[in-house]
Amino acid sequence: MGIGPAIIGAIVGALVGAAAQAGIELGMNKEASWMAIVIGLFAGIGAWKAAGASIHKISYLRGALAALVALGGIIGAAQAISAAAVKRSADAVNPVTPETPRVVTPEAGEGEGEGEEATEPAEPEVAAAPAPAVGQVPADFRAGNDKGGPPSPNPYQFVFIAVGVFLAYEFARGHKPADVEATPAEEPPVA
Repeated sequence: MGIGPAIIGAIVGALVGAAAQAGIELGMNKEASWMAIVIGLFAGIGAWKAAGASIHKISYLRGALAALVALGGIIGAAQAISAAAVKRSADAVNPVTPETPRVVTPEAGEGEGEGEEATEPAEPEVAAAPAPAVGQVPADFRAGNDKGGPPSPNPYQFVFIAVGVFLAYEFARGHKPADVEATPAEEPPVA
């Protein structure tokens, strides 16, 4: 029934969709919950194309497995993006500093007479730590709702997930070719 290749196609499609979602969300710093539909669509189309000629036989198992792969891709993408965003914000709040500060020391011949010998070593200057990169989350950024708590659930996320999983199921399930009877073409009446 082509279940093995279809599942591989669904996994590839879900990975492509998850990578697209990560690129969009991390690149634009906006949540794109509608990408669940795209992940489901890619998983379903991947299963559909990988199934080959067996797609003309309806397989509910193939559809259900592709739907589970799409659901895993949707949830896995959300978790991976969340972990990347937390790491990005942690790096912005606590930038990585070198173990020892950079020390700028005056060179040997600088500021001294040629015949004079320095009795006290010059005090080294400590250079400032580099500024955080552009595009990182500011230190005073508050995630969540206006009251400072965790973000409230978005009902559209559940709708988008359901539609994405349904699309993966429908595309991977397959279809029966339509029974079309050959009918002779009618000639137009001659006037």
